Amino acid sequence: GNTITCYFRKVLFHPSFSFPEYTVMNFSEAFQQTKKLVRFSPSGRYVASCSQHRLAIRDASTLSLLSVHTCVDAIDTMQWSPDSLLVMCGMFQRSVVQVQTLFNYCPFV
Repeated sequence: GNTITCYFRKVLFHPSFSFPEYTVMNFSEAFQQTKKLVRFSPSGRYVASCSQHRLAIRDASTLSLLSVHTCVDAIDTMQWSPDSLLVMCGMFQRSVVQVQTLFNYCPFV
């Protein structure tokens, strides 16, 4: 994909800290999200983002899209399960909560 490369000048650090004159930082493409609903999973392996009624799960290290889930209405809140295998999406307008699974994992069976 397209990346933007930014160069930052050296800033002051502790004298023992070794830092190159210029540091390269690559940025990914921008992803749509609404209501600031972007969350890293507790394991740090995944990142979830919401845009209207869609929940997108990405690999945190590569940002490759792993799965997309559609909810019944615009998502107002989102929370990961402690094991990073489930994502709860709350829709206040309908008073509904949907639980989305990763990789067809179902803890209820």
